[in-house]
Amino acid sequence: MRNSQSNLAKRRRSSLSAEPDAAWIIAECHRDSLVANRTEHEERWFDPGAIAELLDGPRSADNELLAWRAINEKLWLRQHWGGSNEPLN
Repeated sequence: MRNSQSNLAKRRRSSLSAEPDAAWIIAECHRDSLVANRTEHEERWFDPGAIAELLDGPRSADNELLAWRAINEKLWLRQHWGGSNEPLN
């Protein structure tokens, strides 16, 4: 029984995984938009130079996680606080 629970937990985790390079794919397609601060909140929370350095820097697992978090935060801010229907344009 314990083995089947372990296998189920593994399957659940793997089914929630995003495309391994999703952050980098989005960053390549929308780099300038992601570097730019488009809302008042982004102006306070994000340094465009640091975002550019992150997106242009080494593609390590740590940087991927940071990039994924920054991308999601920026998109959320633009969608909910920026009044934009097109958060990446």
